[in-house]
Amino acid sequence: MTMSSTIRDMKEGNEDDKIVVESIVVDMSPYCDAASNSSGRTIIMDEERRDCHSRLNEALRRDGFAYVRGLGIDIRLCEDALREARSFLHDADESVRRSCLTMDRARRGYSPACSENFASLIGERGPNDLVRKFRIGPTTNTNDPTSSSIHRPTSMSSSSSSSSSSSSSSSLHAPNVWPTAEVWDDESASNFRISIGGYFERTCRAADGILEAIRDGIINDVRNDGMIYESMRALMGSGRSGRNVGESEDECRGEHTSILTLLGYRHGRRHTNGGGGGRMRPLVSAHTDVGVITLLHYDGGKCAMLQRAAESYGVADTENIEWIDVDLPRPAPPRDDDPVFVVNVGDCLSDLSGGYLRSTLHRVMPRICHPIADDTASNDTAARTCLALFVGLEPSASMTLPSGEVVSYEEWRRRRIARATAVMRRKE
Repeated sequence: MTMSSTIRDMKEGNEDDKIVVESIVVDMSPYCDAASNSSGRTIIMDEERRDCHSRLNEALRRDGFAYVRGLGIDIRLCEDALREARSFLHDADESVRRSCLTMDRARRGYSPACSENFASLIGERGPNDLVRKFRIGPTTNTNDPTSSSIHRPTSMSSSSSSSSSSSSSSSLHAPNVWPTAEVWDDESASNFRISIGGYFERTCRAADGILEAIRDGIINDVRNDGMIYESMRALMGSGRSGRNVGESEDECRGEHTSILTLLGYRHGRRHTNGGGGGRMRPLVSAHTDVGVITLLHYDGGKCAMLQRAAESYGVADTENIEWIDVDLPRPAPPRDDDPVFVVNVGDCLSDLSGGYLRSTLHRVMPRICHPIADDTASNDTAARTCLALFVGLEPSASMTLPSGEVVSYEEWRRRRIARATAVMRRKE
């Protein structure tokens, strides 16, 4: 049974009756859960790992997307992070969000709705993203796991609780910025920072395990291809975003460039533009992700739907693509404390693997949910909140492309964005 057919089957049933379908959710515990990797299980663990990376890469090769669980992430951490993200993106006053505006909103801080355009990532022109975003990345201050020195426009007052500066010269690094008690109440600001910061660090570690599984699977499948094997070295350590065994959190603070993006969707004008036979415009236009992989977790908000292209292929005629809804299966007993995530392939991994794993077009579409104007509970149900970890390597991580060319991750990203910009200019 394929991921696509299972999703269709799930959609035909009652929304409240969705359960994890064992055949499509990959258990990542052999790679991600320390409790599953205890001593004395070497032979069994090797078999479990082979099954794990085989199933994961099979799904990624077929769809560009995969469902995973067993990441060693407590469901309460996910619930807390979603709750705090909702509080900031949907419930807080706009002045709280705007206190987190930065000069480079694509990497840190708050980005208001309609201020970005992901269609540009594939050289297309589309409607601006109708979604609020907030981003954090790895701290560059080893004394503070949530360093918040701020690079703001000079006209803005600082709400930083730290004056540390970044030790990295890479443009991919920047200090984090958080709302403070000056603009939000002290409890809300503290809870938001602790919860979102904790979720970021934990998912970065889980992403390491996922990348290790992907690497093992590719090496196993293309063992006779020396160039692909060499390409996979970029995933073997220098680009790792989490913590190795025996390392303290300060020691692994690291130089990785992964970014956690909180996304808040609400029922709005694009939910009605399709009325009367008109075609709805996307909340986020079709695009591929630039990084290595993306790790997604989101709530059941009904106003938005993530969709992927029906086949794993890159940029094509976006007007004539079959789109598949990407529902997030709800964990069921006895694994109801083990949250399910979505993993999708980014352009960097697609290039590193020589197209063996291909990044897949995806978008977010409005979904009619008929919120009631004065019904807070209904509106809360309609709003969707998403936690998206965009996994990146160290800026200087050496990438050997299948062509044999060796470039740094930072240089690869610069070229990737430049290609999209060039495509857009040729279309003007």
